Amino acid sequence: MPVSSLWVDIFEKIKALGFNTVSFYVHWGLVEYAKDDFNFDGHLSLEPFFEAAKKTGMYLIARPGPYINAETTGGGTPGWGARVLGAWRTSNQTYLDAMEGYTRQISKILAPAQITNGGPLILVQPENEFSYCFEIPNCPVPWPQPKYMQYLQDLMREEGLVIPTITLVGQFPCIEVEGCPLIIVPLYLETKSSIHPPTTNRDQGMVELTFADMTIIP
Repeated sequence: MPVSSLWVDIFEKIKALGFNTVSFYVHWGLVEYAKDDFNFDGHLSLEPFFEAAKKTGMYLIARPGPYINAETTGGGTPGWGARVLGAWRTSNQTYLDAMEGYTRQISKILAPAQITNGGPLILVQPENEFSYCFEIPNCPVPWPQPKYMQYLQDLMREEGLVIPTITLVGQFPCIEVEGCPLIIVPLYLETKSSIHPPTTNRDQGMVELTFADMTIIP
C-alpha cells in the first residue's frame, strides 16, 4: 500500500487480530526500474513502514527476493532483466551481476531496522519458493543452487544484515543442502538448532510468531 500515513492504522488492526509479526516483500522491479538507477524515495521509502511497525510494537520479517514470486510479473524482477542473457536464479555470472546492486542496496536499507539495532526486523528471507523445480523433469533451472544461495546471503551479510536468514520452500526442505538457509515452520522459530512442526516441542525454547503475510509494494 503506497499510502504510508495508513500504515500505523493497518498495523494496529493486524495486532488487534492477534498477530505480532508481519512479513513483507520488496519488489525489485519497482526500485530499480532502470539498471543501476535506484529509487527508494517517496512512496517507495521503507523507513516509514519500519517506523510504523516499531510504533505499534510489531515485528517484521523481510522478504526482499531478489525473486519474490508474489503473483507478480517476473516474480518482481525488473523488466530490463529480460535483456540479460543466461539463466536467472542460478550462479550464472550475468545474473549475479544483475542482482548484486539491488541486493546490496536493499540490505543497506534493512540493516538499520534490525532488532539488534533497536528496530522491528527479526528475520530476513533471501529468495522465495526456490524448491519449485525439485524432481520436475527437464526443469530449466535445476535445484538446488547452493553457490547462488551462498552468494546471495554473503552479499546481505557484507552489507550489515546479522539477523537469522530463513527460507520458504514449496516442495522439499533443504535443511541438509549446502548453501540453504535455515528453514522455519510458519508461526514457530526455535531458538536452538533444530526445527520442529508446530505440534511438537513447543515447550523447548520455541518463540511463537503469529504473523500476517503482507505484500508491501511501496
